[in-house]
Amino acid sequence: MERIATTERPRRDALPALTGLRILLAAHVLLFHFAPGFFGNSSFARNFARAGSSAIPGFFLLSGFILTYAHVLAPDRIDQPAGQFWLARFYRIYPAYFLAFLLSAPFALAQLRHTGLRLHTLVDTGLFLLLLQTWVPGLWSYWNYPAWSLSVEAFFYACFPLLAPWIIGRKWDWRGMLGAVWIAGLVAPAILAGSTRFDWVLAMPPLHLPEFVFGMILGSRRPAYTGHRGEGSDHERAWAWIGPIGAAMLIACYGSGWFSYDLIDHGLFAPLMGCVMWSLARGKGWFTYLLGLKPIVYLGEISYGVYIFQFPVFTGSFVVAKRIGLAWNTRPTFLICCAILVGVSSLSYELIEKRLRRAGMGYRERRLRAAG
Repeated sequence: MERIATTERPRRDALPALTGLRILLAAHVLLFHFAPGFFGNSSFARNFARAGSSAIPGFFLLSGFILTYAHVLAPDRIDQPAGQFWLARFYRIYPAYFLAFLLSAPFALAQLRHTGLRLHTLVDTGLFLLLLQTWVPGLWSYWNYPAWSLSVEAFFYACFPLLAPWIIGRKWDWRGMLGAVWIAGLVAPAILAGSTRFDWVLAMPPLHLPEFVFGMILGSRRPAYTGHRGEGSDHERAWAWIGPIGAAMLIACYGSGWFSYDLIDHGLFAPLMGCVMWSLARGKGWFTYLLGLKPIVYLGEISYGVYIFQFPVFTGSFVVAKRIGLAWNTRPTFLICCAILVGVSSLSYELIEKRLRRAGMGYRERRLRAAG
């Protein structure tokens, strides 16, 4: 059993540009789901939108990076008991997850009118509420289909206190570890590439674990955030350009349409995404400054809602538009739906997520002090 720190948690330097990066990933997912036909004859733009599913491994990589940066104190421990870490993760993701479940209920129940309510429906719903849907064949897209990635994230959170000392504590060359983890994550997708019969296998959490571990290894290097306005050496100025160059290369690769989507969706471009994240974490350059602006950072903070509420918001908007006779598949309608989605996400973040998180963790801390 790993040793866990029980002292007061030290503060880490904030990484606002990485928070801002989250909204770009969420926006890419939205393009993939709802706007692939808005680009006319531009094959590059259509390919870029089609590659929006690659934002999911980007989220996984970013999650591993941030959790390791924020919670790994030393090679053999994290900064809080495992139970407290898991509880904090629960309050972080579950309130919005459950709210999205409720908002999606009318559309799911409408489908049940045709199939009828059966025992397996209740079991499937229970598995969804327990964040276990990706472990069951054919269930990964059940109810609120973007929520499948939260089932994968829950698996990562469960593993993190056990993985951290094993990965970070070993005296391995971190660059060699990155390469080995990256290649290991592409083996199964390469074997199963193009086989729609095994879509449910490719969604299973263990096959996405290398993406999370890749981020953990990068996060363990702990680049120092020095602020975007600070003066740096030539080395620091070079890193300031690695981020935008890496982002431009990602866009070019996505738009080319040359690469298997099965591989893209399992971290084929993790090294490029890692360069972007590492550059943003160092806190230098105009790219870091741009993503660190307060409006962008706030959108990054509510990006989880933008991701998890997209299905009920867009489906509800479609139903309303159909009933009042508005054209649905147009760019203005898409932008209006995006504005509604941002509003719903902001309300959820301010009125539900933040309050429940503070209340839940405050209760936990009071119990710990009482026990002490």
